[in-house]
Amino acid sequence: MPQSVVAQPGKALGRPGGVSVDELKKFKQLFAKADKDGNNTLDPNELTTILRQMGMPTTPQAMQQFMSKYDSDGDGKISFQEFMAAFHTAPAALPPRPQLNTVGADGKFVDQAFPPNNDSVFRTPNPAADHAQDVMNATQGGKIQWKRCSEICKGGKLFNNVHPNDISQGVLGDCWLLAGLAGLAEFEGAVFHMFEQKTVSPDGKYTLRIFNHPARRWESVTIDDYIPVSAVDGKPIMAKPQDNEMWVLLAEKAFAKWFGSYVQTQGAFVLVPFMLLTDSGPCKGFSQVKSGPNFDVNNYTISRVTLEDARNRNSCKIVPAGQTTADQVWNEICAADRQNHIMAAFTMKDPPSGGGRGASGEVIGSDGIAKGHAYSVITAKEVVADGRTWRVLRVRNPWGSNPTSEWKGPLGDSWSEWGRFPELRRKLGIDKSETDGMFWMNWDDFRARFSDLGVVPKSMEVPKVGQVEGDVAGTQPDAKHGKKFNKDQPEAPAPSPVMPAAPVILGGARVIQPTPRVVAAPTVVTQPRVMPLGSVSMASRQAAPLSYSAPLSYSAPLSYSSPLSQYGVPSMRFA
Repeated sequence: MPQSVVAQPGKALGRPGGVSVDELKKFKQLFAKADKDGNNTLDPNELTTILRQMGMPTTPQAMQQFMSKYDSDGDGKISFQEFMAAFHTAPAALPPRPQLNTVGADGKFVDQAFPPNNDSVFRTPNPAADHAQDVMNATQGGKIQWKRCSEICKGGKLFNNVHPNDISQGVLGDCWLLAGLAGLAEFEGAVFHMFEQKTVSPDGKYTLRIFNHPARRWESVTIDDYIPVSAVDGKPIMAKPQDNEMWVLLAEKAFAKWFGSYVQTQGAFVLVPFMLLTDSGPCKGFSQVKSGPNFDVNNYTISRVTLEDARNRNSCKIVPAGQTTADQVWNEICAADRQNHIMAAFTMKDPPSGGGRGASGEVIGSDGIAKGHAYSVITAKEVVADGRTWRVLRVRNPWGSNPTSEWKGPLGDSWSEWGRFPELRRKLGIDKSETDGMFWMNWDDFRARFSDLGVVPKSMEVPKVGQVEGDVAGTQPDAKHGKKFNKDQPEAPAPSPVMPAAPVILGGARVIQPTPRVVAAPTVVTQPRVMPLGSVSMASRQAAPLSYSAPLSYSAPLSYSSPLSQYGVPSMRFA
């Protein structure tokens, strides 16, 4: 008789975050055992078996409801990520704001509030601050065409391989946003709930949920599925997925509309995306105290991080809240890990001699760590092995397969000293490593290379996938929602690292017109119309006067002795 694991979707299971790590491992084991052909899907009969072992309802009506709700692509089977979506509470969102209800010559929706032309790429009140010229140069003078997702991903799905390493950055300097999406994908099933639609929309219309942090409510953003592509090769010029799936393209576009244009997503503080992707409260930052060019690895400044204007990525308010020791920071991040909080890390330290370049020109050190790049912290814990206690962290770099972008030092996959510590090697699962981009570091080395940590106080309902990868047999690489392990680098020229001052964010005009009207197919605008402040008849949102100096735009006192003030805004922005 198989052992029963009692579980109820949407309810906490034994810990503040919901499903525990051990429960997730058990779910994966049960799923893999029931998945006879190893394609990472279960048919209704196989699903009935696993749900019965988990103590969940398996009546015909219950099974029909489960399949109807969670079979996102309607193929009559459930993948593991679709299965885990049942354990997330779907956020409620406001109805979409009224807007032109227009269709194109192809009969599909065309968003006139964020039309498929170069204004939606280059519109900005401050072209220099938003580095519009970088994107223009990278697109050969703004030579952009627009294709629907159904043309880009022919025969593709909305969700196919949802995994933290799914995203490849394009010419846009929005590493902060893509790292946030990768961080959300760390919690299997969570990305599904960003979208109202769970499968490809036949009319090309999608509605996504974004959290308005100051107002404390979810809001809806409706977009069409036109994506900017290169006029040279027809491939997406912004973010691109690693498989024949659409969610990455559409999520980036939704945020571009939310902020005003694609270039208005260039550069932001590393915790900003999590205040828009989750309903977390104020975040917490830990920055090593800085004196001149030196960072104090034993002492940190604590800061409270909020977003004052949800539609202004530069309105991040960072307020110092005292100082603390490295030991206390360790205790706090371990506690955050136990509560299943999202954690991120970055460094403003100059790297050792260069080992390469990242997607937006970031310098990668010879030790594999990149300055000004966002990383996910998967876990922080103490491990007793080989006669000592180790303080270790597991970190993920969403760049994945870039051979220069993974930690090369102690506890790294290729560390030459592993032979001396066989017990630690076994406990950390080094020989079972599945995923490019993840690596272990000890706490001392982590502090030596990373200057900052951020904690998002949101107890996610399932554990991070990185906590169980390697512990359960993986799926076939070509399976539905199977994990991908390799990351391509962008084909288009990479922009310079983006370090703009705070611009005024312009919102889109919204006009009510309930009756659809047919419009011609989008026209390709070969010369971008960069619109200066005052030339657009749109509502203006201003978080801070443009004359503010960089540190003041973060509301940080001038005496704030940390990277936040010593380096000013440029040091805290992630392209």
